[in-house]
Amino acid sequence: TLGNDWTAETVYDFAGEDIKVDKAVAGYGDFKFGYQKVPFGFQENTSSAKIKTIERSAANRFFADDLDFSGRHNGIHYKTKLGGGFSFAAAGVSAEQDINNGNDSNELSYFGRLQWKNEGLTVGVDYGSESDFDSGSFDAYTAYVNFKVGGLYLLGEYFDGEGGDAGANADGYSLMAAYKFDKWEPVVRYSYLEVGDDFSV
Repeated sequence: TLGNDWTAETVYDFAGEDIKVDKAVAGYGDFKFGYQKVPFGFQENTSSAKIKTIERSAANRFFADDLDFSGRHNGIHYKTKLGGGFSFAAAGVSAEQDINNGNDSNELSYFGRLQWKNEGLTVGVDYGSESDFDSGSFDAYTAYVNFKVGGLYLLGEYFDGEGGDAGANADGYSLMAAYKFDKWEPVVRYSYLEVGDDFSV
């Protein structure tokens, strides 16, 4: 915290052969400027230390890793509370996902999130549009419901995306349930992902 509503945060990853930047932002009020995750995907925006499974679902990984669509981008990020449990987030960022790869792109991507949260229940819809896609522009959304009460944890997440000159499309979902008692927390998850034959990744 720097004072006068200014903040700054930097996170580094020392796990690989090379040091990577996971987050590097300066913030003023509800705005953040720099490199961080965009508001797309409930599990994608949940810390890896707090997710219930070893890795995020196949649908999450496809949109973030295979398509380089969601995940971390460099740009302007905004998040605010609207009242009544509602919040809104948006980002206007570089279409190039990874600041660590040294590539440059002048194309922009846009993301938005409308979320409602109250007493253990979170419901939200995220949307993203990328113009620097291999075969043209690509638009996608995800809708999710997360419920927590006592030791019970439930999460349902749906993804849909389409676009590009070839009309590429992808959709999938993930269902997860966990229950914590004492020191044990069994977790079960089912993930489904369908990708069109004309999708080039």
